[in-house]
Amino acid sequence: MARPRSAEARMKALEAAVQVLADEGVSGFTVEAVARRSGVAKTTIYRNWSSVDELLFDALDLMIEPEPEPDTGSLRGDLLSLADHLVSISEDERHARRQVFSGLFAASVGDRRLAEVFDRMVTSRCVPVQSIVAKAQARDELNDRVDIRLVTELLIGPVLFRLMFRDETFSRPELENLVDYGLEGLLRAS
Repeated sequence: MARPRSAEARMKALEAAVQVLADEGVSGFTVEAVARRSGVAKTTIYRNWSSVDELLFDALDLMIEPEPEPDTGSLRGDLLSLADHLVSISEDERHARRQVFSGLFAASVGDRRLAEVFDRMVTSRCVPVQSIVAKAQARDELNDRVDIRLVTELLIGPVLFRLMFRDETFSRPELENLVDYGLEGLLRAS
């Protein structure tokens, strides 16, 4: 059987790295595990990545996909649309995200480079809510005094808490209540 070309081997290794990260978390992420999963030789992996950390960073970057940024024309509609996306995530994907997120958090405590990757992951999860709040301000649904960062943390915090500490998600009615409770306070503050 012919050896796969370098670009093909790199892609196979990177896809396997994402799978290993999702299944084993940061603590179980090794070049050996990636090589076993991908069928790509360790020497080929090291030709493409000088260390396990570089491979880990590339796998994490591939996993950090931005959430959608809905534009329904209203603050409530946009928040519920984003919430619907969060509810629609499969249980397997939710478990994988939890494992990666918690493992990366734990590993980042003593590692500045991993802390930067963790911060990028958290920041990317905030972008859609920040965009939704900025659009609401542009439509005069919220005034400019509203602190976008604080609002983002207020809305994302409960979702992360439930995911990370309870390994659960919200039902659609619970998400509607969460959005409505948040909006009631925001509109009162505006």
